[in-house]
Amino acid sequence: MHTMTWETPRIAPVELHSLNSFGRRRTHSDSQSEIDGVPLATLVERYGSPLYVTSEQRLRANIRRIRQAFTRRYAQVIHGWSYKTNYNSAVCSILHQEGSWAEVVSRFEYEKARALGVPAEHIVFNGPNKQRPILERAISEGALLHVDHADELALIESIGEERRESVPVTLRVNFETGYSEPW
Repeated sequence: MHTMTWETPRIAPVELHSLNSFGRRRTHSDSQSEIDGVPLATLVERYGSPLYVTSEQRLRANIRRIRQAFTRRYAQVIHGWSYKTNYNSAVCSILHQEGSWAEVVSRFEYEKARALGVPAEHIVFNGPNKQRPILERAISEGALLHVDHADELALIESIGEERRESVPVTLRVNFETGYSEPW
């Protein structure tokens, strides 16, 4: 039987700021000293720290690359920007300029999209807690409603009956596959 020789562990201090988000040591390529040609030191000096910066150039390039990847394979693709991901007005506006629709889950997000000039028919209204007043507005303006549960469907049907019109909706269908989420 072969036994391994025990060796005393070596513990070396690591400065936390030297690790990337994956716990690996940063390399020169991990660090960035400028954003779109503006030195980070200049941005911090002008706006203070901590500082949140989005590169418009990178954002536009990324959304174009995403769109191209999908449209190359599928004839009809609609990209909806999820406001819950980042509802910064400048970010949302850039994505809408690039052709993205708004995917919203609340009255706040719906109204923000409309205030940014997104046509209602380019808004996908999702989320499980849509209240009657905002549903009435979204229906009257022509937003695409995504129904999350039976009570919501009944409410939308009631609004449609009052308005004497059918209301187009999309449905989430959850199939019983035998798999149960761990949460």
